[in-house]
Formats: sequence, C-alpha cells, structure tokens
Amino acid sequence: GGVHGCVLRSSKQRPGNICGRVISAKIFCFTWHHKASLRTMSVHCAISTTKELQDAITEAKNKLLALYFHASWSPQCKQVDDLLPDLAKDGDLALTRFCKVDAEQAKDVSLKYKVTSVPTFVILLNGKDVDRVEGVNVMELVRKLKALKARVEMPPLAAGENRELMQRLQAITAHAPCVLFMEGSKDTPAKGDSSDAVALLQKAGLEFQHFDVTTDSVLRQQLIEHLANKGASNYPLLFVNGEFVGGIDKIKRLDEQGQLAHLSAPGDLTQRLQQLISKAPIMVFMKGSPDAPRCGFSRTLVEMFKKHKVTFDSFDILTDEDVRQGLKQYSNWPTYPQVYVKGTLIGGLDIIKVCKTVVLYPVLHGVILLVLFYM
Repeated sequence: GGVHGCVLRSSKQRPGNICGRVISAKIFCFTWHHKASLRTMSVHCAISTTKELQDAITEAKNKLLALYFHASWSPQCKQVDDLLPDLAKDGDLALTRFCKVDAEQAKDVSLKYKVTSVPTFVILLNGKDVDRVEGVNVMELVRKLKALKARVEMPPLAAGENRELMQRLQAITAHAPCVLFMEGSKDTPAKGDSSDAVALLQKAGLEFQHFDVTTDSVLRQQLIEHLANKGASNYPLLFVNGEFVGGIDKIKRLDEQGQLAHLSAPGDLTQRLQQLISKAPIMVFMKGSPDAPRCGFSRTLVEMFKKHKVTFDSFDILTDEDVRQGLKQYSNWPTYPQVYVKGTLIGGLDIIKVCKTVVLYPVLHGVILLVLFYM
C-alpha cells in the first residue's frame, strides 16, 4: 500500500520501504492557521526499537502517548515539523506525551501499528491504540487529543458500573438492528461528526434508531471508556445487532467501500429477537406501554403484574412490525401479550390467568423468586 502524506507546495514523491513493503508520499494541499509559533516541534523522546516503545508507554502511564511516524526522505514530514506548534507546551495537552518514530528504522514498531503512510500519528492510551491521524492534519490531531483528554481524567469503571453499563447497552441496542449513539437526534443532529454520520446512513438507505448521549452524561462517559480498546474516542458510535462497529471514520470507510447499506441483513431478525426476549429477567411484549396499554389484554396483564409487584420490562410491538410478526413465528405463539422469563416463553394472558386462579399460581411466584435469586 502507498504511504499517503501531505505538503503545501510540492508534487514530488519518493518511495521508502518497510520490511519489503513499499511506502511513498502522496501530495495534496492543506492550509493551517494557528496563533502559536509553527517553527519547531517539541517531543519528549525518539523511538527506534520495541524496547524504547515499551519504555515510552511505561513513562506515559495515565497520559496519552502520541507516536509521530515519519521518514527523513518525506517532504511531507518536514512540513509536519514546520506546521506543528510546540504542542508539548500547550496547557490543554498537558496530559499528552509526544514521541517521534522513524517509520523505516523502527520497522517492528511500524508494523505493530500497521503504519502504511507518513506522516502518521498513532495515539495510545494505557498502551492501547485508540486513534490515529494520517497526513498533515494538525487540526484533526489537536481535536482528537483534546477529546481523549477526558478519557485520561476519567476513573476506570468499577465492576458494578461496568455490569450496569452492559445491561443498559444491551437494552438500548436491542430495540433496533442498527443504533447510532450520537449528539442530538436524527432530525436535529449536532453539527460535525453526528450530522455527517446521519447523512451517510440515510444516503445508504440504512434504517436505524438513535440515542442522544447529551441526555445522559454518565452513559456518555462510560461508553467511551468501555470501548477504549476498540478505538472509540468520541461520538457518534454505531452498533449493529448489539455489536460495536465503529465511529465516524469507520462509517466513512464503509461508505467509500459501498458496504454501509449491507450492514444489517434481513436474516439478522432472529438474533435481534433473541436479544429482545433476554433483555430483562421478565419481558412482556404488548400493545402500548405499561403506563399506556393499547388493548384490553395488555392492560389486564399489566394490572395483574402491578398488583403482585412483579418487576418487568416491556416492548411495544406496535412500534416494530418486524418484531410483531417475527416473534409469533419464533415462539409459535400467535397472540399478544407474551410473557418471557429468562428468555423462555411462559405464555400469554390466558396462561397467566390460569396461574393466578388454579394450582399454577405458586409457579409464577417461584419463577419470580428464581429470577431474583439469579439477579
């Protein structure tokens, strides 16, 4: 693969080599304005071996480590040295440590981080590759470093917090095959990456639901921390079938490759149904919500559960025709409401009524006790 770089005024390219892989510099124009001096770049260290890399990671504990991969023959890298201000002295980036890496001399390090272009910045947090910037794009580098600063200052999730986060994440992503965690809504996205992501998903014809992270500051911080080792540094974040796909850079790559429209296939409905019925210890699939049932059977079931103080979660089948029809076939049960305990169908209103009036009444309580025991 070629090495992509940037330069203000040049059209020359010169190839290099990393372990037999040819690298070259590709030219495009870039303009940068900054009030600080752009003459020198201040770095904390230079890395040429894997041992020096490990030492740098150790010294950068509880800090961001920005690895600047460069090559002496590249005019684009010389432009980076000129374009970059003295970032190491920038108070807003006090939690960032900068190290230069000769991409050809430190071949093992270049291969470790899959560097195929110079200049490239690879950003590490606690030794993990969390983001990168390729080419002469200082503004993007500064933006990402400042966005990651909050992650450095954020305490690690406790076991209980992580468990609660996973439960919430499963509940949110179970409502649709594609869910975009974003700033704003689909109709009024925040300017920038969230707006770009919505436009790309809509252009691809991909149906998705969204979660506005500005409405939940706790989840907003915890989700980024949880996905740190998967390269998440800021929003938006895309999930498909409950699995993390990536942020705006990944969405753009999938769009360029023509793969965005194929992320969610119709065959994934079964997996989605399995996630939904296991979303909570007791799940009720009904018409409407517990606060506003939209049929008599659903209202009766909700009243019975409330009377006996049964804690449950629900899904409104009127909001999703795929789930409404698919669950009938999946569980071989033609009517609603449907009650599931630990992912297993108990039955509908008739079964619950039988449990209430005849010998199976203790079974319902036994099931609830079993659920509470495992919770």
